[in-house]
Amino acid sequence: MNIKSCLDLDYISEISNLSQEKISQELDTDNLISYNPINQKQELATQYLSGNIYRKLEEAIGANLPKNIEAPKAVQTLTMLRDATEDIKLAYLETSNIDWNHLTDS
Repeated sequence: MNIKSCLDLDYISEISNLSQEKISQELDTDNLISYNPINQKQELATQYLSGNIYRKLEEAIGANLPKNIEAPKAVQTLTMLRDATEDIKLAYLETSNIDWNHLTDS
């Protein structure tokens, strides 16, 4: 992945003598790849989690991808969601097991 700067399963399979399915499973287990519902491909998690995280969270919710809904938690804090739509905020709270009744504006 360092040589190609992207997820190239053909290349990784060729140099490792492992099937693409096995590689994909291992990378997914280690949270190194994410499924992008827009281009319908696996991509590096760092690539997937870059850019407009609000849009990606909306896409993940729309595609019902629990792992993709959880992934932004590693890079996004609740205070950074202030500009997100209400449904995104509520979905984030629910998936984070945060009791919104105990939140304050401070």
